[in-house]
Amino acid sequence: MPLLIHACLVAASLTTADPVVLDGTFDDWGVVDGPTPALQGARDAQWVYLHLQIDGAPVNLQGLDEPAVLLLNIDGDTKTGSRNLALNGADLEIVFSPKQGRRSGGAQVRLGGGDLATPDAIDFLYAPTTAATQFEMRIPRDIAIADSTMAVAEVVPWAIAGSLGSASGEITLHTDRPSPTSHVNDIPATVTGGTRVVSWNVEFGGLIENPDPFVRILSALQPDVLLLQELEPDQEADAIAAVLRRGVPGDWHVHLGPVGGRLRSAVASRLPAAPIPMLDALQRRDTTDRGVRAASLAVEVPGTGRVLMTSLHLKCCGSAHGPEDMTRIAEVLAVKQAVAAAHAHTPFDAAVIGGDLNLVGSTVPLDLLTMDGEAMLGGVGDLAVANAMRPAGGGLQTWNKDGQRYTPGRLDWITYTAASVHAAHAFVLATDECTPEALQRAGLKASDAEDAADHLPVVVDLVPAVK
Repeated sequence: MPLLIHACLVAASLTTADPVVLDGTFDDWGVVDGPTPALQGARDAQWVYLHLQIDGAPVNLQGLDEPAVLLLNIDGDTKTGSRNLALNGADLEIVFSPKQGRRSGGAQVRLGGGDLATPDAIDFLYAPTTAATQFEMRIPRDIAIADSTMAVAEVVPWAIAGSLGSASGEITLHTDRPSPTSHVNDIPATVTGGTRVVSWNVEFGGLIENPDPFVRILSALQPDVLLLQELEPDQEADAIAAVLRRGVPGDWHVHLGPVGGRLRSAVASRLPAAPIPMLDALQRRDTTDRGVRAASLAVEVPGTGRVLMTSLHLKCCGSAHGPEDMTRIAEVLAVKQAVAAAHAHTPFDAAVIGGDLNLVGSTVPLDLLTMDGEAMLGGVGDLAVANAMRPAGGGLQTWNKDGQRYTPGRLDWITYTAASVHAAHAFVLATDECTPEALQRAGLKASDAEDAADHLPVVVDLVPAVK
């Protein structure tokens, strides 16, 4: 049954003067003056932001049963754009789950009544990409349409049509918000007494097949522990260690997990480490003949002790409540059960579990992993999530691939036992967002992260928690 969307004119000025950050939380938006669902707008020097609230159960905008479209009359002129029945003069259409809904998910954009294009045609982003009832989106203030550039007007008529229901209204953009400030002016060194953990999906074994950008990034980051995903079955520990030593000299211990499909995970440490036999071949909770793409090491971390480091690569794709989401849930339950059993056998002083969690459906897999996560090690409380910001400060996205119908999203996460360790630094390294001066000082190229993989490295500096 379609969700009912009520037209609403939101107050022109929001109550906050903070930048808008696409982090999937909404405290950077003011209170909606009217019924919900509703659409709000804001802008800074470069971007226009939209805040959409809907009624009903959480939905995946890129995994709807049937398509939905958000139409914007960018210049406020009904004589330009398309003569769409839902909104006359629509210059921009953002189509969620085009064609056949979840059977052909993702998003597409249409400019000025032209052909549909992938979201990167206008650098369109939104968060969260998991199921929700609120979403914040971003489009440029100046949009190239055909052979000209169209500036977003101060008053923008909008409409929603399709599977989310029907609604229309206007957003007003009188006052500029401050731009997000750079979160990482320079790539920081590991804090004194800290241990740097990096989680990185290396995209089908690119670490071995295309090592140079990885080596430069590793040299700039100087990790102590790496949680790696998407290694290929024939890539051996010695070859991986050789690449790591090119970037960070030292005695690297690389432990490979079992092959899952065509891929496997690994943990690499230049601190003293030992394998954990009980965690070497995890089986899913829902079936005993399917494994979990995970790898674990017990790492001796100065000031903390024996720390479980687990690299996790959950099932890809799907939408909330679909079979892929159910698989991710089963994988997380298997991890939690196995970690508790391993701790009971030989205790850990702390745990770090991270990797490519593939959260494209619901957040339930992450919620289950973190909820009462300290109990895995005999404690009380949830695992903490490291909120790693991109260098430009605008969001937490860790995956992007131009030309794809899916928008950039936050797929890669690091969680940890906050009773034992604390995240002193947390950031995502997107080299194309670093200043030329910062890149030069770090020995990096602007294209290095994109050349290395479609996932970005997530970096966390962990220090002993204050007891």
